[in-house]
Amino acid sequence: MKEFHNIIGNVLRVRRKVFVAQEIRDPTTPNEIIHEPNRVRNLISEKYRKLYVSETKKPLFEVGNIKPVSYRNVLDAAKMVSIGKGLGIDCIPDQILRDTNEVITKKLTDLVNLIFKSKKIPTPFAFARLHLLNKLKGVTPGLDDLRPIMISSPVIKIIEALILQDLKRTLVPMICPAQTGFIPEYSTQTHILRLIGKVIDYKKSKTFKTRRWKILFIDFKTAFDRVDHKQLMNKLEKTDLKHDTLNVIKLLYNSYHFTLPGGEL
Repeated sequence: MKEFHNIIGNVLRVRRKVFVAQEIRDPTTPNEIIHEPNRVRNLISEKYRKLYVSETKKPLFEVGNIKPVSYRNVLDAAKMVSIGKGLGIDCIPDQILRDTNEVITKKLTDLVNLIFKSKKIPTPFAFARLHLLNKLKGVTPGLDDLRPIMISSPVIKIIEALILQDLKRTLVPMICPAQTGFIPEYSTQTHILRLIGKVIDYKKSKTFKTRRWKILFIDFKTAFDRVDHKQLMNKLEKTDLKHDTLNVIKLLYNSYHFTLPGGEL
């Protein structure tokens, strides 16, 4: 499967230079490097299977009726999607979303509406490819130094883009002003400047009587991946999100799957 994607990617010129982990440090003996592809794949698969794959079968969300979308809706949604992210399992290049061919966009609109009507995303569109990047770049990573990204089908990207505006309109105003992570236009440099400003303010305040202050940084490991979906949905249902938006989110959660490194499901 990996070789197949490499060939298709080269032909379509959608591949980008990335720092992909080809070897990892042995988790039991950190000074040892594992080069053998099968061992690397098995260790990575075991880690992400434990993280993402539950042994308990969870009940599906009940998806209500979703109104059909128009040709113009899909065209506008396509303009919002970032392209050039690589090939998903369906091997459809996301450049198709920039194609102004009316026939293609109408076919895509028909497919999205068929998915909404059936309340199920068919294979292979429902499958994303788990791609692992080396956060250390030039240094051999350990298992915790790999950044997983999901490369999904352009069909999924369109469906997500169709509800994005309603999500932004409803949920962004609810975000606490003190939060800086995952907020548009708040870069790492912005966080650093805000931190420096806070420290200066504290130093000038009357409560700052000693120089023995310390700053504690806490990073909750894989916090996003461990969110309980049922609780998340209960919170979303208490917001002003449109019913169609909620139903699309439930549809995505019911249907979405991914492949582990090496193609194992």
